[in-house]
Amino acid sequence: MKIKYLIYLDILGFNELATKISVEKGLDSKKIRLDFINSIDSRIKTLESKKKITGKKYGNSDDWILVSDDLISTFQSINEIYNHDTNYEGYRQVPLEIAIGTGEYDKWASFDGKELIIEQQTIEFLKTNIINEYHRYYKESNNNQSPMSNFVILTESAFDKLDSLDKKKCTQILYNQKTVQHKLYYMDCNTAIKEVKYTIFLK
Repeated sequence: MKIKYLIYLDILGFNELATKISVEKGLDSKKIRLDFINSIDSRIKTLESKKKITGKKYGNSDDWILVSDDLISTFQSINEIYNHDTNYEGYRQVPLEIAIGTGEYDKWASFDGKELIIEQQTIEFLKTNIINEYHRYYKESNNNQSPMSNFVILTESAFDKLDSLDKKKCTQILYNQKTVQHKLYYMDCNTAIKEVKYTIFLK
């Protein structure tokens, strides 16, 4: 069995942001949404060429699942994706919601396309409902407002792989009136980017 890191990636406010830009710039919102997807897809192709990811699945909407072999590659992948460019002035980067988890896969596991999402470990990762759990937590803590900026959430298994210093930079997601089924941890995006620079420096 081999540990793999799973990255769930989704464009935050996909339709709302495209509509906003459409009104401001007098452009077709459908083209804007396509440009959003293509800008992220371009970064993912770069990651493939650099061999930072070993598998992927596009969700046929505005979401992807990526697979990497180690924590360094995981954070490098996130950094690469953050550096996408939509080519829309004032909206060069779209906000992203990212979840990181792990899975143990046997030697016969495939990480390409639909083969990835039928793997039991991938299913278990998706069943943690990470993004929706964070949205509920954020709304409870922010007067029912939805998150509108980048965020990174880790499952307990991914959190456990961090060193003790990085663990201190994370915040466990806790509800005031609801018990979370799975332990989840919030990591500030700037911390995630600094983690990349630090690990690159050490390497």
